[in-house]
Amino acid sequence: MLDAFLQFKMQYGSAEWRNSGYELACRRLELIYQWFEKRAALTGMLSLPGFRQSRETLNRYRTELGLVETDMRIKEGVLSRQIGTGGFGTVWQVDDRDSGTSIAYKIYHTQEMQDATKVKRFTNGYQAMTLLSHPNIVKVHRFSSCPVGFTMDYIEGANLRDLEPKFSLDGPAVLVLLIDIAEAVKHAHDHDVIHRDIKPENIVCRLSPEARQVPFLTDFDLAWFSTRTQTATQHAIGVIAYAAPEQYSAFNAKASGAKTPALDVFSFGQLLYFCFTGKDPDPVDLSRNLETLQREVKGIGSNEFVRQIGGLYKDSTEWHPGDRIQSFEEVLNRLRRIQAELENTDTDIRLSEDSFLSELIYQLTRDPREPGDPSFISHSGNWIVHLAWHTKLWRKETTPALVIEFTPQGRIGLENVSNEQMRRVLNERVNNKLRHHKPFANLRKGNRGAYQVFVEFGPVTLSRNGIEPVAGAIRSTLEALDG
Repeated sequence: MLDAFLQFKMQYGSAEWRNSGYELACRRLELIYQWFEKRAALTGMLSLPGFRQSRETLNRYRTELGLVETDMRIKEGVLSRQIGTGGFGTVWQVDDRDSGTSIAYKIYHTQEMQDATKVKRFTNGYQAMTLLSHPNIVKVHRFSSCPVGFTMDYIEGANLRDLEPKFSLDGPAVLVLLIDIAEAVKHAHDHDVIHRDIKPENIVCRLSPEARQVPFLTDFDLAWFSTRTQTATQHAIGVIAYAAPEQYSAFNAKASGAKTPALDVFSFGQLLYFCFTGKDPDPVDLSRNLETLQREVKGIGSNEFVRQIGGLYKDSTEWHPGDRIQSFEEVLNRLRRIQAELENTDTDIRLSEDSFLSELIYQLTRDPREPGDPSFISHSGNWIVHLAWHTKLWRKETTPALVIEFTPQGRIGLENVSNEQMRRVLNERVNNKLRHHKPFANLRKGNRGAYQVFVEFGPVTLSRNGIEPVAGAIRSTLEALDG
């Protein structure tokens, strides 16, 4: 049987082999492989030296069929170009020149055919993808054992690494992209499949007719089926920057932490970092990642937006799996709240007093913070600014107002000027600056003793529209005090 296959191969020249011989050889060897697999299941067959040697010859022929080149023909068309390679295989574009359509063909690495565990994991990746039907997951088609590989939809576009969403998309578009990806992962989890290798290279984007980048999740080679028992290898841990700590701290997929949705949640958090910063995250220094992420997104939205993005990242990338967000349903809910905050352009919407102060301080410092903290330090570092609410009678109505207290961080003084003269000079500077903010901003008398400045601003409009007038008065006061 194997000798006849060898004779069949030898009858072809190189051009004929590419045009028709290769495809026929794959079909013939597939039938031979199926015969051997049935016999291998019989008791005692694997102990027969002749049978084992024949199987080794069969695997050599399978390996040889994995060595492909441009213009070779398979069932679906002609191999036109290599479009990618990864830890498990190489992907080719296959063109049907009659219909003008294309598919992708992923062929397992021929040099690793002897690694039965990795071949099995590659096969499991295909099986995982057959279980899934989602508009943002690449659809697979035919599986081949000779060579080991499978066909799937061809996505015309770049992967996330090459797309560089930080530089090619605006903030709202990045959020839509992440929501699409999260919905795809949730679909996989709903079908008991954990991806285990979410990273920029495994998401391919196609430009839609509406000029929107549509992501497609692919490469389920490391996927875990909750109904299976699998053995992990040191090579099957994904890219370290995106892999959850439990993946590379113990190379054992049976560990409880390595087969839960929280594993993909961690990788998604790192992916979120990449999309907004354009950099790979540090796999260990997660607090530094958080600082970098919040710094990068400051110019995109409000304090609440920055705070929520940071909170989602932190809660997705907790070191211990049990401390993380546990489902993509929660990830999606939080992403949609962030999206709503970013898209909220209604400047007249009423804010609570705490929210107003947090947005005001963010406007002045670009330092995101939780509502309820009413103090900050000026850019110069010279002044602590504290804000307190009170009410003010304005045109016969009681309205909200702010008392803004400026306290020096250390001793202040003007050269060759007494303390009383210094107070008069600084107060005069502040008054001059506040003239542009009258009648709403006024200097108030402070306490005797340590020098402090009190500015009252009122009435305050508790909306986004009301933030900038107060911020302007605070900036003018700080400019006066810092000289």
